[in-house]
Amino acid sequence: MDETLINQVASHTGLKQDQVIKVIKSWVVETGRSPQDLSIEDLREVLVHVLQNLFHEILQGENKYINS
Repeated sequence: MDETLINQVASHTGLKQDQVIKVIKSWVVETGRSPQDLSIEDLREVLVHVLQNLFHEILQGENKYINS
């Protein structure tokens, strides 16, 4: 696939598409993948990585996604 997958996901969030695309692309790059060559399985693995990091950070009280 290509970046169309990211665009499709972003369009279904109901949020500002450009912001969602930027965040997803940064997550993809963070996991060592290319947004241009992203498959659905790659996207699943990226989301698992993000969720694992999120849960770990919440448990440590150091979450960068939640403002207290």
